[in-house]
Amino acid sequence: MSSGGAAQAGMARTRSESRQRTALVALRLLPHERDRLAQAARSRGITLSELIRSSAMKAVSGGEASGCSCR
Repeated sequence: MSSGGAAQAGMARTRSESRQRTALVALRLLPHERDRLAQAARSRGITLSELIRSSAMKAVSGGEASGCSCR
């Protein structure tokens, strides 16, 4: 009898199974803008999406990012 993947005790979920953010926002950047943002994200050890999300949330919440786990 085989057990069903993620239902198995102790098995970690994949990123897509545990993803909570589902709204998508498209953003156009110049190549050098994208490169600068990507480098800033890499230097902080986060994804480009996390950098943009946390920066935007800081901008709209008066400087304190809501729900951000940025380093």
